[in-house]
Amino acid sequence: MNNEQIKRAVDSYSQAVGYKDDGSRKSKQVQYRSAMINALFITHKIGDEQIAQHLNLTRTTALFHRRRHEENLKYWDGYRALFETAKRCVLEIAPDVRGKSREQLRDIHIKRLSEIRDFLYRGNNFKHA
Repeated sequence: MNNEQIKRAVDSYSQAVGYKDDGSRKSKQVQYRSAMINALFITHKIGDEQIAQHLNLTRTTALFHRRRHEENLKYWDGYRALFETAKRCVLEIAPDVRGKSREQLRDIHIKRLSEIRDFLYRGNNFKHA
């Protein structure tokens, strides 16, 4: 997953849950950031430094949230829903290809290329051939 995809996934997640990260320590803001940190790490093994760079955090903050993920899923009201939404947004931008067959990978790439083609045609008023 490259930097542009991470940025798009974070933006998609912000729109999906209706939050804009303001850097505060309010519970909802911390949940918002923690869910995205864990979604990026679990789905694509993005490193703490790269996650921290995109979410304007320190590397140790990202590491802290990764270590608390299981507890947060069990005990923190609302966290599981935010995490599932974050994971869905990440996988929509960059599907997880580990353990997929060649046919499944081909279908993923064809779908993604079709979405890009449709986006380009809409934005530039090209006509389908």
